[in-house]
Amino acid sequence: MRTRNNLPDIPPLNEPPGSNFTTQTTLGNNVELKLRGGRYVLYAHLKNGSIRVRPGQRVRSGQMLARVGNSGQTGGSHLHFQVNDGPNPAISDGLPFALRRFTLIGTVTNVPELLAGTANADVRRLQPPSPRRAQLPLHATVVRLPG
Repeated sequence: MRTRNNLPDIPPLNEPPGSNFTTQTTLGNNVELKLRGGRYVLYAHLKNGSIRVRPGQRVRSGQMLARVGNSGQTGGSHLHFQVNDGPNPAISDGLPFALRRFTLIGTVTNVPELLAGTANADVRRLQPPSPRRAQLPLHATVVRLPG
């Protein structure tokens, strides 16, 4: 396990230019877990000071690792989650994954503006929210994880 927990949160809708970041700071505060089979899981853009695990610690399913934040190169609070085939996300390949269960809440309708840091997410809510099992959440979806 690798962690970073000392970068400040960025004010919402105020994403600094990419030139302000290095490959070590662009993901903000983060936790990286090593899984079986040479896979690694990354949780990034976490809230400053909120990481509750330490390098070398074993974690269990459902354990709280940290709080979602707005650290690193980002214009709004969100969780960046990815599965890689190596320990360095900058030079590893992403791997497909499926979540055991989650609830689909809706979709973000203004992704370009959100990513540019010029607007908050405009979420089109599903009525009612839709429980899902063994699926990969798609781009621009808003989900609620169990816990």
